[in-house]
Amino acid sequence: MTTTRYRAAYFDGRTAARHAVAVGLSSTWLELIAGDGTQLDVWPLVQVRVVPAAAGDGRLVLAPAAGGSARLVVEDAAFRDALRTAAPELFQRTRARRTLAWVAGGTVLTVAFAAALWFGVPRMSAAVAVWLPAEWLVSAGDRIAAQFHDDWGRCETEAGTAALAALTADLTSGAGLGLPVRVSVADVEIVNAFALPGGRILLTRGLLEQAGDASAVAGVLAHELGHVAGRHPTQGAVRALGTTFLLDTFFGGGFVETAASVGGALLLLSYSRDMELEADRYAVARLRDRGIGASGLRRFFITMDARTAANGQDWFRLPDYLGTHPQLAERAARIDAEATEGRPVLSARQWRALQRICARDRPANKPQS
Repeated sequence: MTTTRYRAAYFDGRTAARHAVAVGLSSTWLELIAGDGTQLDVWPLVQVRVVPAAAGDGRLVLAPAAGGSARLVVEDAAFRDALRTAAPELFQRTRARRTLAWVAGGTVLTVAFAAALWFGVPRMSAAVAVWLPAEWLVSAGDRIAAQFHDDWGRCETEAGTAALAALTADLTSGAGLGLPVRVSVADVEIVNAFALPGGRILLTRGLLEQAGDASAVAGVLAHELGHVAGRHPTQGAVRALGTTFLLDTFFGGGFVETAASVGGALLLLSYSRDMELEADRYAVARLRDRGIGASGLRRFFITMDARTAANGQDWFRLPDYLGTHPQLAERAARIDAEATEGRPVLSARQWRALQRICARDRPANKPQS
C-alpha cells in the first residue's frame, strides 16, 4: 500500500542523538525511514501510544505502547490529522489517561491539603504564606482594609492621593515584591501604619500629622514594605487563625468577621520581634537603594520614643507600636550607622498635600479626633 510520508525526529532511547526521519503512515502501522531510505523500524498502530506531556506545544510525541525510551516527534499538523483518522483510539486513550491522572492527582492534593490544614498550618505559617496564591491574599487584604476604613474612615483628596501614589511608586520601583502594593490612609489619630495580606498598606492620619517630614513617612512606608516582602501579615494571620484563615481565603468566608473588629484584626496581624527587625533592615536597604537614606526613619523613631516617654504610652494608643515592636530607641540605634541623608522624596507641595489628605471635611487648624 502506498503511504504518505511526513518529516519527523526520532530518538532511539539508547543515545541522545536526534535522527531526522520520514514517517510512513498506513491504516495499520507506522514506518520509520532513515535519510538514506533504509527502514529503521515499523510500529503497528495497536502498539503505539501518544505521550501527553508534550500536549499544547504543537508537537505530537509517540512511543511504543510496551514501554522503552524510543520517541518519535512530529510537528506536522497534517500528520496529526491523518493519524487521528487512522487510529482515533490513540487519542481517546490519551484523554482517558489524562482525566484519570487529574482525578488521582486531585484526590492526593485534597487529602494532603486537608492534613496540612488540620495538623500543620499554624506551625508552617512561613511556608504557607509563600505558597498561597497572590490573588487570594489580595482579596483577603482588601476585605481587612475595608473593615479598617468602615470603622475609621478613609482619607482621599486629589492632590494628596497623587502624592501618596508617587511616594509608593518611588519606594516600590525595582523592589520585585511580586504583589501589587496599594497604600491608603485611615482617618484616625493613632500614629501607626499597618501592612495587610496581599500588599495592602494603611497609614494613619496621626502618622502623617506627626511624622515631621516626607522622609520619615517614606521610612515608615519602607518598613511596611518589608512586612509585605516577608509576607509577615499572612504569617501572622495563619499562626493566629490557622485553618480559619486559609478556608476563608480559599472560599471567601468571613476572616474579617472572625476578627470581629479593628482591634481584633490588629491582634491577629501583630508580628514577632524578629519580623519587626527584619522589616527595619529591609527598610534601610530599600531607602538606601532608592537614594533616600534612612535618616528620616531614625528621626521618626527618636521622636516617637521621646513623645511616648513624655506622654506615657497613651499617645500611641497601642502599647509600644502594637506591643511586639522592639523599643524605639533600640531601633533607632540599630540603624544609626545607615542613617544617611538622601534626596528629597517629595516636593514641598506634594508633602503639604499628603499631610492634608484627611483635611477635606475639617478646618485646617482643627484636626478631627
